[in-house]
Amino acid sequence: MRESYQFSFEGIKIVNVLFQADPSRKKGKDKIQVDASLDIDYTLKGKNLTVNLGISHKNDESPFAFMVDAVGSFIFDKEPRKEWSETVARINCSAIMFPYLREVIADLTRRAGFPPFHHPPVNFQALYEEFKAAENEKPGNP
Repeated sequence: MRESYQFSFEGIKIVNVLFQADPSRKKGKDKIQVDASLDIDYTLKGKNLTVNLGISHKNDESPFAFMVDAVGSFIFDKEPRKEWSETVARINCSAIMFPYLREVIADLTRRAGFPPFHHPPVNFQALYEEFKAAENEKPGNP
């Protein structure tokens, strides 16, 4: 029988924001190329899951750099197994939190005088699969 859990999203807090602009690098109406990286971590204590999601971008060619970190709180109906909570944290919870960070980045870039940067959608399922594949390739893993 397949295990299932219900969980609720209790809220999100933006805990760190860094934005640096160099308007001299703004090149007319050229589209700005942004290669942002995501960082996902989580902590499970009983039925409480805390997810840390960060997005950052720094490129010497870009007219701006940013880093936004957030903490999301989720509560399960019953204590989940660790393996299951990792999957939910890295896929489901991160996907729930992502639009909030995306909005912060769009607002920061707009307020800095650039066209709002709307981070493209992220396939958290594919990211998780890449994460697990990389984890399995580490020395000492079967």
